[in-house]
Amino acid sequence: SPLARIGPVWRFNDAYNASPSSCEAVLHLVEQSWRGRFHLLLGDMLELGEHAQRYHEALGRQAAHTRATSVTFVGQHGAAFMRGFASVSALRVDWLPAADSDTRGWCRALSPGDLLVAKGSRGVHLETNLNGLRGRLG
Repeated sequence: SPLARIGPVWRFNDAYNASPSSCEAVLHLVEQSWRGRFHLLLGDMLELGEHAQRYHEALGRQAAHTRATSVTFVGQHGAAFMRGFASVSALRVDWLPAADSDTRGWCRALSPGDLLVAKGSRGVHLETNLNGLRGRLG
């Protein structure tokens, strides 16, 4: 199931395939249906070709329009994502150039009952981040 508990927090893992429309749909779904605090762990959308920078910048703007408590981006298109995000919001974004099981930095804002939303292409390996979180939170 994409929705499961990791210790005291919930996680929604949709890090198997990512396109501009599927990322927008997940952001909309969480924004409309989750009542509590949520955090975004977003990764590169791969195989977008020459339009990759534009699509990642647009994803940054879309993420900035949510009420996410924290945002972490994983992957090579982080600069474009952050540029789009910063054009809308002053919230700090953590950027990891690659998946990393060391969660000390990016998950510091998680509290019991929060939701962590993971969305990105499979090739980004966001499961590495989620496994690190599982090791830290139980």
